[in-house]
Amino acid sequence: MDFRLAPGDVSAIRFGVSPGHELCHAVRVLQRPADHPLQWGWLRGVRERVPREAFALFAVLVRESGYFPDFLTTTPTWDLVPADEAARLREIPDDGMRVDLGKVAARSTGARREAVLHLLDDLPRARAMIADAWLELWYALVAPVWPQLERILRADIAVRARRITTDGISVMVEGLHHRIGWHDGALRVRLTQHSEVLDCRGPASCSCHPFSGAPGPWS
Repeated sequence: MDFRLAPGDVSAIRFGVSPGHELCHAVRVLQRPADHPLQWGWLRGVRERVPREAFALFAVLVRESGYFPDFLTTTPTWDLVPADEAARLREIPDDGMRVDLGKVAARSTGARREAVLHLLDDLPRARAMIADAWLELWYALVAPVWPQLERILRADIAVRARRITTDGISVMVEGLHHRIGWHDGALRVRLTQHSEVLDCRGPASCSCHPFSGAPGPWS
């Protein structure tokens, strides 16, 4: 996927911290632990306290790879805190939920598709269930390690910011992940199941997610 940026957009590139992204990707790690050996210590600590119903709901929305609903996260900022993201979930507009859940349904089959369609049938109930599950999973899975995790995130941001100062934005982008690069004036992310060129306007953001067990972003 190529994100084509105007000159003004390049100057607005920034880093941020997203508790929601960390939670969603922690759910992914739990679904395929063999793929994340660097997280095995964390997995041993949380495996017995995973809230089953909350995890089952999020496992429908957030699969091992690919798309998950945009409404589960918000734009990362420097000072975004978990309470802000949890509160925002209870205010998601119906239209946004309907679009995102529709995308999940279109990418699903069998029992998962039926579960997503059931959520679409009653959006107020789905919104409350998702917000409650988000909080339950956060406190069980991520909150105990959030102080250390946040320090890692902010240290990584400092490294990326220094790289921009010394080598420029394109070199910093090339170092984010082996599937991310700067190509012909665009930020290119190599995906496995999707290809698109987006003519972006407005500020862009980069974020890093250490639960992945690899340097750089999750996807």
